[in-house]
Amino acid sequence: MNRFSKIILCSIPSAMFLYLFYLPQLNYYRITRLTGWSNNTMSLLISVISILLLVSFVVLFYFVTKSMLHNEKFKYIPTVSWIPFYIVLILINNFIIPITESGDRPSPGTGMLLILSYVLLPIILAFIIGMSTQKNSHKGC
Repeated sequence: MNRFSKIILCSIPSAMFLYLFYLPQLNYYRITRLTGWSNNTMSLLISVISILLLVSFVVLFYFVTKSMLHNEKFKYIPTVSWIPFYIVLILINNFIIPITESGDRPSPGTGMLLILSYVLLPIILAFIIGMSTQKNSHKGC
């Protein structure tokens, strides 16, 4: 497998993670309106989904980068190459599920969380890539 396909295979899970992480939060009012669930139930559900996604992403990304990007020159490229895939996912989402009711728009605070995650995700990815590709200096006792 060539380097480009390895980088792509490491970038797609990052974009999917961020997309799936914020999808319930951005559609909070829509889901509440359509299901009839209370705000407490919806908040609890979003919290559980977010924690499960975060843990599963870290584990998945660690093993994918460990198997694909070991000793590569371009191993830190996936820290920014997830952006085009994320933009495509957002555009597909907006095309398939447009906001038709003004009450379904997310609150302004959600936008601040998105901006924070756009800054933090490359740092987290670089940390995971660094941990997964470092050489083991302890080979036993």
